[in-house]
Amino acid sequence: MINIKAYKDQHFELLEEKYSSTRLFIDPEFPACLHSITDTGEINLANDDGDNILKYIEWRRPH
Repeated sequence: MINIKAYKDQHFELLEEKYSSTRLFIDPEFPACLHSITDTGEINLANDDGDNILKYIEWRRPH
């Protein structure tokens, strides 16, 4: 049997029970913001037109 350690004490069963109602889970370890995917939140990833593509990121929740 594989021993799986919970990441930063986040246990799936407890989270599932707590947020199985209409309350949305907001992960304090990975919030929906640019700082979660960049070091500073200010990275510039330009497309061919020179437009920063990070401003087009849409944070979504799976169904």
